[in-house]
Amino acid sequence: MARNYTLAPFKPRSEQVEEWVNNTYTAATTMYTLDLYCEEAKSEWTYNGNSYEQTASNGCTFNLGLDGNTTIGIPNPSYTELDAVKEYNGMYVGYHNGGFADYYLSSYCPRSENTTFYAAFDKSKVRMLLAHGY
Repeated sequence: MARNYTLAPFKPRSEQVEEWVNNTYTAATTMYTLDLYCEEAKSEWTYNGNSYEQTASNGCTFNLGLDGNTTIGIPNPSYTELDAVKEYNGMYVGYHNGGFADYYLSSYCPRSENTTFYAAFDKSKVRMLLAHGY
């Protein structure tokens, strides 16, 4: 893989290769590339102040994304290790729901924008806990 492409994996036909070290293999394979154009979404609180919307120029408005407001150190007894707030967060939301998606954009975007996806990364805030509570 490289920053601008990846190759489909390949291996020798014979499983009886004696020495794997310092060998060179050549094979026909497939190279995949992607022309990706991103835009920074316009982010704002909604009129009632209860949700954070991110709007793209193509008419997509998504209000379930990362809002930059997660905090490390707020205890929650129901959190598992996977649920715990980490220092960095990432979120990807595709357009279509194949039946397994927690979030998807088809109800937030025009049908003509069915190749759109949402990707966001943020850094969590740190909150110091006091000895007598938080």
